[in-house]
Amino acid sequence: MKDEEKDSEAICLEAEKAFDSEDYELAFSLYQKSADLGNVWSMNALGIMYGGGYVQPVDNLKSLEWHMKAFEKDGSSSLCINIGITYRNMGEIAKSKEWFLKALEKGDDEAALELAKLYMVSEKEVETVRYYLNHVINGTNVCENSVEEATALLASLDE
Repeated sequence: MKDEEKDSEAICLEAEKAFDSEDYELAFSLYQKSADLGNVWSMNALGIMYGGGYVQPVDNLKSLEWHMKAFEKDGSSSLCINIGITYRNMGEIAKSKEWFLKALEKGDDEAALELAKLYMVSEKEVETVRYYLNHVINGTNVCENSVEEATALLASLDE
C-alpha cells in the first residue's frame, strides 16, 4: 500500500470519528482531504454529506458528482444505490431505477427495497412491488432493518 493510500485511510478514519461526533464541518474538511488523495469511501461520504445538507444546503448535483467519482474508481453496488437515491431525490425516476437495477444485478438485494418504493406510487404495480419486497425478504445480501421494512411494507399492501 502506498503512503498516499495509508494517509487517505487515516484521514478518512478521523473524518468518520468527527462525523460520528456530529462535528460535520471537520468531517467534511477531512473527507475532502482524503477524497483528494483518492479515497473512495471519502468520495462517497462527501456525496452523502452534500445530499444530506450536513454543512450547507442540500446539493444533489454535488452529491451525484461525488458518488459518480467514487463509482468510477470502485464500481460497487452500494454506490449504485447511492446514485439511485440521489437521482430519486432529484426527481429523475427513470435514472434512479436504472441505478437500482445495476445494484441488483451486482447482487445487492438491498436495491430491491428501493425499487419496491419506486413502484409503490402506482396501484397498478402492486405485483411488481410484491416481487421486489419478497426479493428483499428472501435475499441473502440484506440487512435486518431492510427485511423488517420490506415485511412491514408487504403487510401494508394486504391491508
